[in-house]
Amino acid sequence: MTQTRKTTNTHYGFTLAEVLVTLGIIGVVAALTVPSLTQKATEKALSTARKKVYSELSQAVGNAMADKHAVKVSEIKMSVGDFYTTYLRPTTSVGSASSLGMTGSYATSNNCVFLKDGAFVCINSFDGDRTIAVDVNGKQGPNASGKDILSGSIDDRGDITLSGGEGGGGTCSSKNGVDVSGIGCVVNAGSANWEGAKQACSSQGMTLPDIDTLKSIYDSHTDGLPTSGTFWSSSEYVVTDYAYIVYFYNGYQFDNDKSSQHGVLCVGN
Repeated sequence: MTQTRKTTNTHYGFTLAEVLVTLGIIGVVAALTVPSLTQKATEKALSTARKKVYSELSQAVGNAMADKHAVKVSEIKMSVGDFYTTYLRPTTSVGSASSLGMTGSYATSNNCVFLKDGAFVCINSFDGDRTIAVDVNGKQGPNASGKDILSGSIDDRGDITLSGGEGGGGTCSSKNGVDVSGIGCVVNAGSANWEGAKQACSSQGMTLPDIDTLKSIYDSHTDGLPTSGTFWSSSEYVVTDYAYIVYFYNGYQFDNDKSSQHGVLCVGN
């Protein structure tokens, strides 16, 4: 007698309701995380762009001073247009912000160009009013002060100050400083004579670096540090009325009268 065995094919899977619930959960998670990730990526890109344009401008000013054998920016004796062409190689001719299609807080700025990376730069002059206006990503957003729009100036020593400048993390960032590997937080405290330089650093709970530390700061070439100008060290020369300084566009050191005015870089944690 022959028996017939019935075979039942059972298929396992997700129901439509389960699939819809899963997709809904994924959508909620994406809605919560994607904007945050996008914002962080944008902030990182802008931070990188700010550091890059600061470095390019500082290096260009330093090179111009070195080529012209100038101790002061006012001794460069070069038009802003020639400076752009020689040291920054812009992609546009020099013009006003409005003529180059830029609007906003710098619409009335003159002597402006676009750089090859898309940054927009305006330098008023090298004599007298040396104000700067920058948009690190040109016509792209967010067009917000301190983010992609920066303003500042070039002092006569060649130091550049820009709003929204980059620093390190934590306390160093709050002081608008730069974290230098192996050294610590380095803060640009303006300019002063030698005694004033020590007091400026002390008032911030920091110290004026000795000549070896100052040279190490220069040699680090850390983004955000000055690339031109002269800066005091705490190291005194054999003649007690003199102390050592370092040129930040070539790394040379020499002694100078303590009553002279030079830049001040303070070091701390």
